[in-house]
Amino acid sequence: YGFRLVDDYQREHSLVGYTGGFLGVMAGFPVWAALHAGAFVPAPNAFGIFAIGFVSMCVSYLYARWRL
Repeated sequence: YGFRLVDDYQREHSLVGYTGGFLGVMAGFPVWAALHAGAFVPAPNAFGIFAIGFVSMCVSYLYARWRL
């Protein structure tokens, strides 16, 4: 019973982290594709998309841990 509040905080932090990663990928891929169409950056690849999601998820999770 005493750990329920701790579990709720952890679940909330994880949800914020997941949402940040999702939004990072959903916003980052179209921007990367548009920059590739303009010949500013190389073509999008799987590792780049993973890196965008991973970094944005880590940043949003750490922000949630710090603020919430």
